[in-house]
Amino acid sequence: MKKLWLLLLSWLFLNVAHADQTLVGKGDMRWFGIHIYEIELATPTGRYEVDSPLELSIRYQLKIDRDKLISISEEEVVKLGKQWRTEWTEQLKDIWPSINKQDVLKISINSEGASKFYYNGVARGAIADPLFGSNFTAIWLSPNTRESKLRRKLIGDKNG
Repeated sequence: MKKLWLLLLSWLFLNVAHADQTLVGKGDMRWFGIHIYEIELATPTGRYEVDSPLELSIRYQLKIDRDKLISISEEEVVKLGKQWRTEWTEQLKDIWPSINKQDVLKISINSEGASKFYYNGVARGAIADPLFGSNFTAIWLSPNTRESKLRRKLIGDKNG
């Protein structure tokens, strides 16, 4: 019964954005057939606009170590030609936990560009540097992302 309750709460958290957010799009990340995560993008307007407030919620379908998650994030940002600052790595070590299957990690970027992280609905910490939020979310939202089909789904492109 407890497990059912936790699943229901997790589902509600992933599928109901904050009252001021409207779902823009969602999709799945798979790698060689392995389901890695489900991801959703929500914004105040229900449309994706560059450098505007947004929330990205990721429900992981596998376990991943915190340091590995940070390392992969850094690699993806750098591959896009974006900057990754050393202090972000240190900040994320204090904010992100290791991930278990069905955990939800959400980033919420406000109008000033500050990024706040939630883990399974609980606030974990924030990074005030606006460059972090835009560079980190570029992993999924940049026109140059290596996951262009997923990007189209997230931004609500009907051709995605």
